[in-house]
Amino acid sequence: MAHVGAVVAAMAGVMAILLHSSIHKIEEGHLAVYYRGGALLTSPNGPGYHIMLPFITSYRSVQTTLQTDEIKNVPFLIKISLAFIICREAEKTRLLITAQTQKVVEKEAETERKKAIIEAQKVAQVAEIHFQQKVMEKETEKKISEIEDAAFLARERARADAEYYTAAKFAEANRLKLTPEYLELMKYQAIAANSKIYFGQDIPNMFVDNSASHSTAGQGEADSVEQLEALSMKESLKKASKPKATERH
Repeated sequence: MAHVGAVVAAMAGVMAILLHSSIHKIEEGHLAVYYRGGALLTSPNGPGYHIMLPFITSYRSVQTTLQTDEIKNVPFLIKISLAFIICREAEKTRLLITAQTQKVVEKEAETERKKAIIEAQKVAQVAEIHFQQKVMEKETEKKISEIEDAAFLARERARADAEYYTAAKFAEANRLKLTPEYLELMKYQAIAANSKIYFGQDIPNMFVDNSASHSTAGQGEADSVEQLEALSMKESLKKASKPKATERH
């Protein structure tokens, strides 16, 4: 019985040691992380009592709240730290201001460039419009000049045709009018209108056509007809050229 009691007591002691090694407490604001064989387990535990395998699993209590540490008798270090912090913030602010200034300058330069492009495009468009207007004006002037030239040529052609027709008709009328009988009548009228009268033996021969002088008289009549036609043509051309000169003036 004594041996049984000793064994039971030993087993109870071992169980107490194992239970004491397996039970652990985690404080509020901490988190328990477990290691088993050196490997980190993926199941942490929060505050309270927890059980783990003794001698195989170990744990670490990690604080999850803010931690305040107090360091005494270090005024110089605090002063240097504050100065460093101030300098660092000042440098950061200066760099930020420089970056913002650079952005503003770049934005202004971009705005000026866009304005210059817009102004150049506007000037180019205005110049293109003026050029198109001048081209249209020149084309209009050219068309007007062509129309005027065509009208002038048509008028001149019509006038020349009319003058040619008039001259042709006048010449034809003269050919029909200036017959030998009419020329003979005009000759007698011219002699009758002469204020000087000559007397002599050759006076009767003035109005007599003999056979010897018949061919000569016929040639003279033909020359007279041609001269009268030429004079008539000149007079008709002079009359026709008077309105033409007036129109051109």
